[in-house]
Amino acid sequence: MDTACSSSMVAFHQACRSILSGEIDQALTGAISLHLHPYGFLIFSKASMLSPSGRCRVFDDAADGYVRSEGGGFFLLKEYHQALADGDQILAIVEGSAVNTDGNKSGLTVPNMDAQILLMQKVYQRAGILPDDIDYLEAHGTGTALGDPIESQAIGEALGKFRRSRLPIGSIKSNLGHLETASGVAGMAKALLAIQHRSIPATIGIRQLNSRIRFDEWNIEVVRETRQLPQDKQIVLGINSFGFGGANAHVILSSPPTAAARQVPAVGRLRGKLPLRISARGDQALRAAADRFAKLLCEEDGKKNFYDLAWCAQYRSEHHSQGMLVWAETVEEAASALRQFVQDGTSEAVHLGARIENARGPVFVYSGNGSQWETMGRTLMAGSPVFHRAVLEVDDLFQRYAEFSLVEELSGNNGKNRFVHTEIAQPALFALQVGVTAMLRDRGLEPLAVVGHSVGEVAAAWASGILSLEDAVKLTFYRSFYQGQTAGSGEMLAVNLGTEEIKPFLDSAEFEQLSLSGINSARAVTLSGPAEVLDAFEWLLEASGGVTYKRLDLNYAFHSSAMDGIKNPMISSLEGLTPNLQKVPFASTVTGNMIQGDSLDAEYWWHNVRKEVLFKSAVDTLLDEGFNTFVEIGGHPILRGYLSEGLRNHGLKGAIVATLKRDQDEVSQIEKAVGQSPLRVGNRL
Repeated sequence: MDTACSSSMVAFHQACRSILSGEIDQALTGAISLHLHPYGFLIFSKASMLSPSGRCRVFDDAADGYVRSEGGGFFLLKEYHQALADGDQILAIVEGSAVNTDGNKSGLTVPNMDAQILLMQKVYQRAGILPDDIDYLEAHGTGTALGDPIESQAIGEALGKFRRSRLPIGSIKSNLGHLETASGVAGMAKALLAIQHRSIPATIGIRQLNSRIRFDEWNIEVVRETRQLPQDKQIVLGINSFGFGGANAHVILSSPPTAAARQVPAVGRLRGKLPLRISARGDQALRAAADRFAKLLCEEDGKKNFYDLAWCAQYRSEHHSQGMLVWAETVEEAASALRQFVQDGTSEAVHLGARIENARGPVFVYSGNGSQWETMGRTLMAGSPVFHRAVLEVDDLFQRYAEFSLVEELSGNNGKNRFVHTEIAQPALFALQVGVTAMLRDRGLEPLAVVGHSVGEVAAAWASGILSLEDAVKLTFYRSFYQGQTAGSGEMLAVNLGTEEIKPFLDSAEFEQLSLSGINSARAVTLSGPAEVLDAFEWLLEASGGVTYKRLDLNYAFHSSAMDGIKNPMISSLEGLTPNLQKVPFASTVTGNMIQGDSLDAEYWWHNVRKEVLFKSAVDTLLDEGFNTFVEIGGHPILRGYLSEGLRNHGLKGAIVATLKRDQDEVSQIEKAVGQSPLRVGNRL
């Protein structure tokens, strides 16, 4: 966008209009001016625009032209309420902007005073800002004998004459020279710093005020010494700009409310603990880098700028093959952890990881029955506000259907040995998975794909955006409620055999009552059926030798004909589910491939209960898509072996990160998971 010297301000205005119209959500706007060829100097010299004395004598009687300078800058614009929701640092609020053109005028380089007056009157009237409300106006102020008096009169006629006190004006061109197409960037930067420090820098180099500018009549004054702005009120500043072709622009900025103006975000204000990431090409280099960072954090500048240092380390530093991640609430805590690592080579607060080549992920893997344990989630309920809020939200919806509380269940207040009942275990597991997912997201970890094993598919569908939380809770309740009615119908057995190896057994008359209920990997299946038939099958495996197996601690024959009796009531109860298209790719363990979210209706969820779990096929699909980093979300990592086998069979290197482990500190396990995943994948939080 080229409107000569007003280019950057016109672009700024257009970006604001695009956001306000809803065309875009945010914009990056700015300009750069570089002098890479002498022609510009020759042309402007011949046009008598440049100062023979080499000074921009803005508002001075000796003004004789401007000095060309180089530079640039960019500004991120976003709708105010969205910026608040995103936790952004807000430097200023755009109260209004406007552009117009001179139209017919006496010469190409001669500003049109009437057009400038009209522009300023219009923009302040639209913004509802009175002339007396303006604390300072940054003028275009090029330091030319013709331009300065015309612009000054326009400011006086439009605003100054309507004030009780003189309107302070100035121009950064006295300090920096004229950035031409990027000159508006310099004026905008000055205004932002003035708001931040509540102080107006002086317009320098004035020996004698321009006699052609009627300061008294137009009720304006030049800020010739640094001037403090009020500390206890909203600041309003204007920035004026015009191009020699006739395009004029004006922007009004105001100081943000105190709560939104986080000049240096305090550690912990955004997400509690702050991630500090350091990487190097080898172990010794990593320890040396940690040592340098620890010393930096002990210096005064490091203590003051911990947030900025952590941000730059995360987003502006190259991430090498060896990495570490430290979660710290204070700069002292981070420095202490780094010093301990340097001295001992280890620290509980430091998470280490080697980046995987060609890594892609993470995939959030939601485990099913078997991952739950008696006190899972209890320390998270007490120690993580994020987890507690997420479970509370689930519980509020769950109370529409159930006669017990998931908050009380995970807090350990409902009694012991209750997870033997699937109508309790499944909702508790779902609530735990929602809470853990919330914690991961709170730390900046998002999935690139999801998959779930059996009941874990419910949480996976929610995490991918297919199911709303309300629908996911409804599904969880009815799925577990009707399956609970099948208690005593059989049991389940995990066997380390492939489908081809086990097929002859299942085809025999002796074991025709057994169902293949899950294909978990190339060498791992799950069977369901009557307990006495499973006993006989175990005896056969023992006799043949060399085959490992495990009877699951379940009083149910999931994914078998034992479920057939609940088909109609379950489908009927799930009418009204409104699945959406997925926001994150969803690998189905019902079909074994990637599917569209809007197909996950009541019929699909019946198949999720009745059909065998095609976990191997779903994982193969993900691996074929290039995913090789997985984060298992559940009470305990029970799918890790299946995922590892899939990686080996595909000849891939990868990583499988557990979020929780039985009888281990849950908060530290989550921190470890969040520390490991980005280090292995190489992505950023």
